[in-house]
Amino acid sequence: MKKNRNKSKSYKKMPINSRIIFDDFDVSQHALERFRERVMLTRNLNISENKEKTVEKIKRELDGRNIKKVINFGDKYKYIFTKRNTEFRFIRSHSNNFWILTTVVDYPKMLLSEEPLSIEEINGSIKFGITTAIKIREKQKLEYEMELNNERK
Repeated sequence: MKKNRNKSKSYKKMPINSRIIFDDFDVSQHALERFRERVMLTRNLNISENKEKTVEKIKRELDGRNIKKVINFGDKYKYIFTKRNTEFRFIRSHSNNFWILTTVVDYPKMLLSEEPLSIEEINGSIKFGITTAIKIREKQKLEYEMELNNERK
């Protein structure tokens, strides 16, 4: 005997494009090179493909389901951290119409127990993962906001 389950009629499958954080962004040549070097090479993907295919891979990586954290520095900067341990750095264009992907950083996969306990422990020789990178960006955001507040006074 099957149970009769009432499915919500308002439920609709989301189109793929609506899951992307924003569609109107441009990718700099530097960011393309960094994505190919740092991300595609470590994941054993074809790094010699054309720009359109690489941009499609970047958009798939920026799908809303893959986002771990988004940190905004005012209206100028946006840092997006994904579940695949990648940081995307965006800057607002001069005309404020779209975002520009400036660079991509791929962090090593680390357990929480392997991460440094505090940000102060980090110097040039200690490796850290995405969790510590998020903490660093949040600290930088607080410093940025405090600096903006001091300038306004």
